[in-house]
Amino acid sequence: MDIHDERRSEARSTLHRTWNVSVDSEVFGSRCAQVLDYSPSGIKLCLAAVSGLEPGMRLTIHHPGTSSSYVATVAWCRSQHRTTTVGAELVETAAAVRQAC
Repeated sequence: MDIHDERRSEARSTLHRTWNVSVDSEVFGSRCAQVLDYSPSGIKLCLAAVSGLEPGMRLTIHHPGTSSSYVATVAWCRSQHRTTTVGAELVETAAAVRQAC
């Protein structure tokens, strides 16, 4: 990847094992997704057959078996075959959102 193609401000970390998360959205409810890569400011996910996601939509990402959750905003979305790849900007932890309410 060319450095000029990078859209995140921090370097991405590629995973060396499968890392699944649960993703909640108003568009599709709750779905399991595979994390493809991540950085402190963003995450790339692969979901099975999701349509209707648009840039700016809010996602909540949960790490199963933990209390870790994050709020993210869809930056881009690409559907191909039976999967959808989503790039999202991590906004804040969900715990911080709950405390603010």
